[in-house]
Amino acid sequence: MHEILLQTAPTEILIISACKTCAANLIMVTTNGAGAKPMDGDSTTTTGACAMRTFTCKGTQASIEIFTAEGSQGAIDDGGTGTATFTVTCNAAGTAWEAMGLMVTAVECSATKNAANAIDFADDQTAFDSGCAVRTFTCTGMMANIAVTSGAGMTNVPDGGTGTATYVVTCNADGTGWTNGGQTVTAVECQSTAAPPACTMCAANLITVDPVNPADPGSKAMDTDTPGMNAAGCLTRTFSCTGSNPVIDINGGASMVTDAATAMVVATCNAAGTGWESNGMPVTEVSCNIPCKRCAANIAITQSFFGMPTTTGASIDRTGACATWDLVCMGPSQQTWEINGGEGVFNDASDGVVDGVVHVMPTCDPTGIRVEIKANR
Repeated sequence: MHEILLQTAPTEILIISACKTCAANLIMVTTNGAGAKPMDGDSTTTTGACAMRTFTCKGTQASIEIFTAEGSQGAIDDGGTGTATFTVTCNAAGTAWEAMGLMVTAVECSATKNAANAIDFADDQTAFDSGCAVRTFTCTGMMANIAVTSGAGMTNVPDGGTGTATYVVTCNADGTGWTNGGQTVTAVECQSTAAPPACTMCAANLITVDPVNPADPGSKAMDTDTPGMNAAGCLTRTFSCTGSNPVIDINGGASMVTDAATAMVVATCNAAGTGWESNGMPVTEVSCNIPCKRCAANIAITQSFFGMPTTTGASIDRTGACATWDLVCMGPSQQTWEINGGEGVFNDASDGVVDGVVHVMPTCDPTGIRVEIKANR
């Protein structure tokens, strides 16, 4: 009788180290701060003794902020390269990711947006289904544009009027960079021109700027009508009127602004974009005026010398800063001008020349009111 011994091959038991089992959700990837954006890379390798996870953040002044249960612990910056990386290692128990002796609970990628109109990408998808990885960026918005930085410099990929710009890059053969058209792409930025606020839409013709009125000697053309924009981004119009005590009449004289040399009114487009306002009051009409050119020949002129007539200037001179009137009193002797019944007296020598003629030249005041003058000879 022969005994047959059957020997089975030993069973191989695969033992997985706990430090290769850390769950991805033990670290939260946040996008809370200014300039925050999704990570550009988040990969885990388990070929070493313990699992290692590497976060990648790309962009201008890219950085990765590190958080623990105690809060922010600072950030890793890109060192001027445009790419910041941060690697964590699964701990021995497989219960946390650690780096630099810290138990990391959250990370956040941030980068400076170059353009004032930079916005987040609407989509950023990577496909691995054929050949090398292909990554597609999608930027949406009014006049959407993708600004691309590569070996060829800075280029723009516009939306062609569709509101959607797309840009595709392919991972190179070495797996060390993304390329397009043979150039390595180092940064992309989504840009969009936002719809302008309503307060930039007020039409200029909502304010009538009165032209010169030939029948009004105090009327003049507005010196400036300057468009601008205030700190809130709303349109403004600055009107200025210069001269001697100029006045800007608003809405036909409902209110006015005056100054010794330059009157100024700033009108702002309202929130609805339907009209202009100044100090909360609607502005629909403005005019520039110099009142001291308006005085009429309404001085009461009387005489007292046996009925001899006085002589005066034929007209008022309005060519200077304010209207003036050369009043002339002539007589055989002792001729004088008495103003307001004797409040002021001007004789033949008052004008510096004794010639039998007395000149008095009153000037129209800022309001257009004159004093009474009496002729006496």
